[in-house]
Amino acid sequence: MDPDTCQATYLLGLSQAHSLQEKSVAAKTLQQRHRNARELADWLQSTNLGRTLHNCLPEDIMVYLTMHWLPAHAGTTTKTGHRLSAPGSLSAVKSSLSTELEQLGRTGEWDASILKGNPMHSNQLRRMAKGYKSEAAAKGYEQRTAEPIYSGKIQVMLEFLMTKQQSMSGSDKLLLISDGLIISLLWQSCFRGFNVGELRLENIRTPTNSPAIPLITPNLLLQPHVQLHLHPDATKSRKGGYCTVTISGDLMCFTTWLQLAVSAYDAAQQPITNHLVRPLQRGTQSFAEKGMTSSAIWARFTAHLKTMGMYNGESVHSTRRGKMIECALVQQASIEQIQATAMIKTKLVAERYIDISRPTRGKQ
Repeated sequence: MDPDTCQATYLLGLSQAHSLQEKSVAAKTLQQRHRNARELADWLQSTNLGRTLHNCLPEDIMVYLTMHWLPAHAGTTTKTGHRLSAPGSLSAVKSSLSTELEQLGRTGEWDASILKGNPMHSNQLRRMAKGYKSEAAAKGYEQRTAEPIYSGKIQVMLEFLMTKQQSMSGSDKLLLISDGLIISLLWQSCFRGFNVGELRLENIRTPTNSPAIPLITPNLLLQPHVQLHLHPDATKSRKGGYCTVTISGDLMCFTTWLQLAVSAYDAAQQPITNHLVRPLQRGTQSFAEKGMTSSAIWARFTAHLKTMGMYNGESVHSTRRGKMIECALVQQASIEQIQATAMIKTKLVAERYIDISRPTRGKQ
């Protein structure tokens, strides 16, 4: 290959690789990241200090955030009447800028002695974000929590899906069955969306840690009130552990939906061999061999609620919170039992989940 052709091939390959890299995140997320980076770059230029995204310091970013970004994005009114930017929004923009700077080669923990690393990864910015959270709370900011969804609504959703899938065919039918499996798992396990999306057949175990699938499908060999363990690959805050679910054998039980799913996917020659729930491959009627993302689960979950005229601002996290509140108020479970149910390490976090006085993200 002559030098010119070699260089052209290399540049084309680099361009295609960059294009694939950008597809690793949702287009919307990528656009927001680029907007955040442009906003910082424009502000740096306006300071006439000679700073750019390639050489800005943690101090520059702290001034940018306090003097420009926080005032410009003050979209939340607190209960005491203050207008401010939510602490979560500050965390989000910090994460976004960190990723953009990493793309420019600014990686690793910030080292002030040699002015190297990612300035977003500095103790100054961490302390500032922590201080801002305290200041926002002092000004009356209350973080809104998920609108809880309770067992009655879950029951109605599952009845709706079971009836609807009976009149469907092809991938539409399979997706509805998968949705029923997702919702029953979210409710019984108290898992977050990403835990359900990544759950695999081998994660379902008996209390003696043997595989439970042979006891569930093709025929349920477990009696009601028997317990199973669901082992997520990782929770939000730790690795290892499991949640305990009790078999009921009814529509609210994930085993009912798993049996149906295994049978239906086998019949469609798209057997479940690893992940329990999978997304459709784009532009096809075939399912990808990977777990479903939390955002995809959220989109389908809320779409069903809207179709049924029952949407009230719920999210996937609503099942987790609703289940914990029911455990506390209906089943009179202790805080320690609730912690175990939801795989939560600290008592304070569990207490915040079941505090029904907290403002929610539900429709106002």
